[in-house]
Amino acid sequence: MVNRLLLVVAFAGFVSSANAQSDGAGALIWLFPFLAYPIMVGFGLLSVSLRSERHHLEFKRVVQDGSKSFYVGLGLLAVLILIGIALIMVSEQIKGQGGNSGLPALFGLATWFGALSIVLMGWGAVATAIGEGMARAFGRSDASTGALVLLGSIVPALIGGVPVIGWALMAYWLCLAAGAWWGGRSNPIPAKTND
Repeated sequence: MVNRLLLVVAFAGFVSSANAQSDGAGALIWLFPFLAYPIMVGFGLLSVSLRSERHHLEFKRVVQDGSKSFYVGLGLLAVLILIGIALIMVSEQIKGQGGNSGLPALFGLATWFGALSIVLMGWGAVATAIGEGMARAFGRSDASTGALVLLGSIVPALIGGVPVIGWALMAYWLCLAAGAWWGGRSNPIPAKTND
């Protein structure tokens, strides 16, 4: 039931973004699915292919303990974003006093880039979880992980540009991705045995 509801919401998001106004914001909302999908799929597949064992731990974290992953990701992203804002503000203060403000601004931007990198490295687990639910809704529970990432990136790309509800869901999924990445890092990978 929930999976079918997600499909309806995704279709409604695509239709509403296609009917957006032709001004700058409306065009950006309309273009969001086309810009976001390749980025989400690319980083999701990169995360899955380069870190398959870690991806499995992150995926289990998302599926079994999603609320904890969300709150950990929310806290992690909030701290990184606030540090970035503080460093940019320090840079502006130094600039206002006539000093060289490049270094704090650079560190602020690097902090934001770090937050984005964390989200993108955890995105594979979230896309796999969404894709698994969509595959079950279509009766295809035997899909490969790569296909699940492709399928699971469609819904966020379609509804992420919809004002308010789409943005809220996208923020939820991004926090979930950051929390999954952190949870995958804090859980040790079991040692391989040569049995």
